[in-house]
Amino acid sequence: MNRIVLITLLCACFFCGKLSADTVYFYMGPNFTDVYGNDPYSTSDHISGWISTPTAFDPGMHDYYPDPPTFSFTDGRLTIDSSNYVPSILSIFVDQNGNISDWSFFLSSNDGIFGSCNSSLPFFVCSGGTLDFTYNFNTSSGGAVASPGHWSVAGVPEPSSLTLLGLGGVMCGIFERRIRVNC
Repeated sequence: MNRIVLITLLCACFFCGKLSADTVYFYMGPNFTDVYGNDPYSTSDHISGWISTPTAFDPGMHDYYPDPPTFSFTDGRLTIDSSNYVPSILSIFVDQNGNISDWSFFLSSNDGIFGSCNSSLPFFVCSGGTLDFTYNFNTSSGGAVASPGHWSVAGVPEPSSLTLLGLGGVMCGIFERRIRVNC
């Protein structure tokens, strides 16, 4: 019986490290106010997307990612993600509450480019103020808006804690059964 308990605890320790949840930050931009091109976007189009990181960003953190973490952004017609982007820029500042409060991203692929910038901080360069824009190389079309979007963070449960709780319940059941059999 002691070997079963030891093996179970070792497996729990091994798998709990593998099951840690990523933190996902979601971006939702406002609808474009300026649309143009051969296949124009509409004023109901906007940029949205997400960034996934192995751990939550630390409060007060400022970071620049020349090679962004796992991400996917779309404007409804074009998608740029971790599989098709060409060297891009992602800079973020996280406030004391752990929320992304200032940012600058310019993400490009062979098909187009997305950009968003919202900052009053001196280490971000937002030329012309706040701006979300997209440009599709294939259709020579795009859209823009001069107001910022917003970020939110997903509340992802911690699987390793749930795993340990479940294993604790299983172990209690095993010990209870063992006691009943021996009595």
